[in-house]
Amino acid sequence: MSTGMLVLGIGAMFAALLIIGLVALAPSGDGLTPFERFRSTLRRRPPNPSRSLHSIKERASAIAEQSLERSGRRSRLEKALERAGVNMRSGEFVVLATVGAFLGFAVGAFIGGALLALIFAGCVVAGTRFALTHKAERRVAKFDAQLETTLPLMAGSLRAGFGIMQALDAVARESESPTSDEFQRLVTESRLGRDLGESLEAMQERVRSEDFAFVVQAIEIHREVGGDLAEVLDNVAGTIRDRNGIRRQVKSLSAEGRLSAMILFFLPFAMIVVIQILNPSYMHELTSHTLGRVLLGIGAGLLLIGGVWMRRMIRLVF
Repeated sequence: MSTGMLVLGIGAMFAALLIIGLVALAPSGDGLTPFERFRSTLRRRPPNPSRSLHSIKERASAIAEQSLERSGRRSRLEKALERAGVNMRSGEFVVLATVGAFLGFAVGAFIGGALLALIFAGCVVAGTRFALTHKAERRVAKFDAQLETTLPLMAGSLRAGFGIMQALDAVARESESPTSDEFQRLVTESRLGRDLGESLEAMQERVRSEDFAFVVQAIEIHREVGGDLAEVLDNVAGTIRDRNGIRRQVKSLSAEGRLSAMILFFLPFAMIVVIQILNPSYMHELTSHTLGRVLLGIGAGLLLIGGVWMRRMIRLVF
């Protein structure tokens, strides 16, 4: 490893420490910085490192939330976290991703140089976004799978003489997560005075489940015109069961194609990392010339197009 790369890695680490220091020294509403407030309270109480770290984290999260608010992305990120079931504020998530990117950059600079540092930092940022999206998709898929048992439970409660709110409360108490979490929030909002239709629409916006949209429509129609809601829920449950059966069949048939697509997509990135670690000069021949950088850009674009194409081919829409 060259001296320049060592200096670059150390500089990245000092940059992260500098950001933390600026956050700690930034004045708050009372005109005092967290450092000054800590010195003023030092005579009254013993030092508490965990409390100081907590205050730094809260200050950094507040700055990140203000930045997201100015850019108009705070609401979208909060909805994404809510959909994924992540119990974290948007500012905390941004701070966590930023610290991870700085650490990835520093590790990459120490291991193999500037190119590997940028790759590590980019992988951390892309990985956090992919993990959030993947977690949300898995949560929705689990919610859809649980609807097969949720709807019969609601229908049975209605046939036993319970009202719609009592049936929803029974689902919230007897179901598993994430169904229990979403229905418990629905029941709580309704008890606090929010209209049931608005709560159902908000729940549908959070989970974004096409199957649950049928349930929301059935309940809304029942509230407007009446009828046997239990029988309607049984019919909807049968439709959802058939849709889930087709979805599972397509997923099993396309498993080999999806695995091949994942291997082909991540293999070039893995090879770049391995070559950069074992023989940095080999990659330098490609990245130091304009033609090589153009070829890398073309390859990345074709790889992205192929990944989107494969995803479209194995994605069932009905």
